[in-house]
Amino acid sequence: MPRGLISRGWLERLGDHRLDGAALDGLKTLLPRLVIAALASLLLLTHLGSRAAILWISFVGFAELWCRQCSIMLARPDGGRLPLRLNYIASALMTTIAWTSLPVLLWWSRVPDIGSAVIVMLISQLIHAQAFAFRAPSIVAFKVGVPASAMLALPWLVEPASYFTTLTSTIASGLCISYIFASVRANWRSDAALRKAHDELEYLAYFDGLTSLANRRQFTRHMRNLIELSDRQKSRFALLLIDLDHFKVVNDTFGHDAGDALLVAAGERLRAAVGELSHVARLGGDEFAILLPDIGSTADIDAACGRIVDGVQPAVDFNGGQMSLSFSIGIALYPGDGDSIQSILKSADVALYDAKRRGRGTWCFSDGFGKVA
Repeated sequence: MPRGLISRGWLERLGDHRLDGAALDGLKTLLPRLVIAALASLLLLTHLGSRAAILWISFVGFAELWCRQCSIMLARPDGGRLPLRLNYIASALMTTIAWTSLPVLLWWSRVPDIGSAVIVMLISQLIHAQAFAFRAPSIVAFKVGVPASAMLALPWLVEPASYFTTLTSTIASGLCISYIFASVRANWRSDAALRKAHDELEYLAYFDGLTSLANRRQFTRHMRNLIELSDRQKSRFALLLIDLDHFKVVNDTFGHDAGDALLVAAGERLRAAVGELSHVARLGGDEFAILLPDIGSTADIDAACGRIVDGVQPAVDFNGGQMSLSFSIGIALYPGDGDSIQSILKSADVALYDAKRRGRGTWCFSDGFGKVA
């Protein structure tokens, strides 16, 4: 794979769509960060004078306002472009560097106690990082990782007389790193839960919850694709519309639990009868449908219907009793019996009515030609 494509893919993962919402959450924490910046400038004013305080507050203010402007641009409907997201990441990194410079500046000026500056820096970064905890783990990593690294490095550079001890810095850095770990872990778990919920919703959208067969929506989509394929290849397929015989009697006599057991058994036996190459669906109630692709002759359909009718034996066991199972089948061919989904379904429905009228347990073609099991 070309190097440019690898770099592009890495950048897209770094600045994915989750960053848009995280940027809006980060924008909500701007006011408390500016208040803390004002307090930090007073700390610098006390130790280093007005010039250092003005320079630092200008640096932090520029970085924070740049971050704010990027957040506003990402909030626009067309703001979800990769360059804007990467620009926001750069602005967030700049704010992190600006805040981390607070204790570094005090150390560079040999201020004896920089513990207050460290606390101010940590509060600011943790407030901002909280906005990204469950959405953008990469930003959490450098929003907290950069200050943590600085606190680990400073004790080795600060003179022994400093109150900023190695133990204090190690504990503070450990807390920051733990925050990163907890945030990323929570993000992974949140993503896993969202993926699971998405898969469940997708399953409910396209599959029948009782029989695990395709539902009407998926069946219609598959049939539309099969029509397009048949038109290109000049082939034909068969639609088998199937109804359980005397299903209402089963529900009224044995209850809906027995009816559900009968539907599940019907779905399993239909799938076993026609194999993996055919598309089996439950359209609703006791109505099923099968698509037989690339049909050569009506003999192929007769053979499939014969397997379906023969597959109803033995009877279905339920609560120590047995329930008989039989099917009536209406058959329509594409393109002979219709040129659209609606017309084919209508032809198959008419054929199904004929099959029931002939005594049930039969299959009937839409042209009136019937076969009795």
